[in-house]
Formats: sequence, C-alpha cells, structure tokens
Amino acid sequence: MGIKYLNEHTSCHHYRPSGEQGYRLISDLTPELISEMNKSYRYLLFMCLQGGVKFSSPDGSRSAKLKESWMVLANGGCAEIECDPDTLVLVAYFNEREFPCDKITLQELSHLMDEGAGHNAPYTSRLLSMRTPMRKFAHQLSYYIQDGAFCEMLHEVKLREMFWILRAYYSREELAAFLAPMLSGNNFREQVESVFSPQMKVQTLADRVNIPLKTFCVTFEKEFNMTPKRWIQEHKRDHCLMLLQDLDKNMSEIGLALGYNSVQSFSRYCKDEFGVSPKEKRAELIKLKKQAKKKQ
Repeated sequence: MGIKYLNEHTSCHHYRPSGEQGYRLISDLTPELISEMNKSYRYLLFMCLQGGVKFSSPDGSRSAKLKESWMVLANGGCAEIECDPDTLVLVAYFNEREFPCDKITLQELSHLMDEGAGHNAPYTSRLLSMRTPMRKFAHQLSYYIQDGAFCEMLHEVKLREMFWILRAYYSREELAAFLAPMLSGNNFREQVESVFSPQMKVQTLADRVNIPLKTFCVTFEKEFNMTPKRWIQEHKRDHCLMLLQDLDKNMSEIGLALGYNSVQSFSRYCKDEFGVSPKEKRAELIKLKKQAKKKQ
C-alpha cells in the first residue's frame, strides 16, 4: 500500500534512516556490516524473520544459528556470519543499557545470570525464541521499514515497545541469559578506571572502553558528574603531584609517565598547571610534607 505523502515524512527533521537508535532491515548481513555498525552503536539485537543466520565468536569457539529467534551482540562479539539464501534480519541498534520498566532493572537481572554467563557464554544459551507477540511486532515493523518509515520518533517508540514485550512475555531468567552481553562486565566506572592512564585523550579513553565517542561523553557525564576532559585533567594533575614526591624519579621519567616526550614540554605543563617549574613544585611538596610530619 505504501506510506501516504511520503515526501512530507522524508522532508521532516525527524526523518533519519540511521539515527542514534532504531532499526534496520537487512538481507545481506556480513561481518563487515556489523563491524561498521559497531563503530556507532554499542549494542545490536538481531531478529531473524526469514531464512537463517549462523553467528560465530571471534575465536571460533562459540556459534549459534538464528531461525525464528533473536540474539544480542555487544561490540566485537562476532567474527563470522553465514546466511541462508533469502535471509531477512531485523536489527535493533542502540547505546543505552537502561531497561525501560520501573518494576525490573538490569542490575536485578544481572544477579540471575548463571556462572560463566555473559560475553563468554555459549551463543546457544543466548538465543530467544520469537514468541507470537514479538513475531507480530517484528513483522509489522519490517513492513513499516520497507515502506520507508525512518522517523526517529517512531523508532524510539518501537524500541520501548520491544523492551515492553520482552518484559511482558519472557521470564526474568530468560531475559538474564538473553541480555547477558548488556549485563556482564559493563560497569562503566570500573571500565574507565581500569583502562585509564594519564597520557590518554578523551578519544583514546572512549576507544579503550569500546564505546562511540558521543555516547561515551554523555554516559561519562552522567556517571562522573563532569566532562571526561576535566576528569582526565584532574587525574593527570593528581598523578603528577604524586610522582613529583617520588625522589627516585627524575623529571624526564615523570614527564614520560604523563605523556610528555621532553622535559621542556613537561615543564610547560607544570608552569601552566601550578605556576612554577617541576623542580620548584617538587621542592614545595617536600617542604609541605616535612611540615606535616613535624605537626604529628
């Protein structure tokens, strides 16, 4: 039948074939396409509507075939794909990992995961059957997309509807296994703190936790209540002060630890940050340390 007045929809600023979250209908799914989508989206949820798709893990130790079923993959979760002829896959893509229901949280689901679940769990344990409500939802949405329905407002509503169907028609145990890639090893603060080093830029830090830069910055500000740039600056400053108090380290070593290849560039940093040279700041810190000991 087609969408009436499609040109009015396509000229709207909400019309975005590839927005920050939404759905794509794909008939030629490849590892290269998944890799390209992973550059912008943290999570990909695959619903096989027709044919079949075999996913294999990067190390080849795990595989599963989707056929009237679906599965979640986090960034870097797949290396090989084999598609049956005439395969059709509906892919949901998004970055946030909040479950849109006040009665159930991802934190609660994470406690239900079996030992060994998560990114390294067998793929077969993470398959979820396409029950009637979800099958009808997926096929109806595929018709919309085939007709050119790329309104970001529609896609946002449909993502929430998808999660509502999950909440309504699947048990908590099923959801814990299915959403394992979203539940395991995803404490954002712990991830950031575990990979951080004072030499890093914001882009490098985002790359290390495998999150697109824009999403990383938004998530970071929510978690740390400051921008990642300011956080890096503060931690770099604190690390510098700590290293300056270590008399076994010379200025060249301290500079390298902070990402400066020369004593001159490290000296410029100290003068900008503290108003004095590294040697002067070290002397000041040692003096304060001695004064503190006398007062004890």
